[in-house]
Amino acid sequence: MGTKQVGEIIEAVKNAPTLSEKKRILYATRHNAIKELIAVNYGVAPFTALPDSEPPFVASPLPYPYNDARLFTAWKQYPLFRNNSAKKSVVEMRFIQLLESLHIDEARVLLDAHLGKLDLGVDVEFLNQLYGFNIKAPVVVTEPEPVKEPETPLPTPEPVPEVPPQNPTDDETKSADPIPEADPKPKKGRGKKA
Repeated sequence: MGTKQVGEIIEAVKNAPTLSEKKRILYATRHNAIKELIAVNYGVAPFTALPDSEPPFVASPLPYPYNDARLFTAWKQYPLFRNNSAKKSVVEMRFIQLLESLHIDEARVLLDAHLGKLDLGVDVEFLNQLYGFNIKAPVVVTEPEPVKEPETPLPTPEPVPEVPPQNPTDDETKSADPIPEADPKPKKGRGKKA
């Protein structure tokens, strides 16, 4: 079959059962293409001229030997994707063309690296040592658990006794001072005297 492609090497690293096996594969396949992918993934040299989202592209259905591009040579185009002074639409178009010319596995590896989702399962210190990077180990921030107050059952309220409605008696409806009714006719002679 010949030389493994970058996508195959990355998959071999991901699927290696032990950390020492992952490190052995990376050490044996040191190449600028893999170094650049890791630099893009960990933010050492990100694609700053591209948006932080997946562009629309149609993956190539061709098998490895028949693709137009390979990541072993495509890494030389990466400076264009870091050029913030270039026209954004041109840079995005070139990135899409590169993705479409790669095999689907390599296109996915490049896209994952651009989005920072390429997880090789190796520690950052090893990558720094192997490639001469200065990647900071991710700081894991754990939030303290909220203090839970002991759950005490709430007291059940005592039932309120029902009071039967009371009907007023005839004595209570009659008041001591009856309200005078209004006089329907006004009285004469209450005007000004002339």
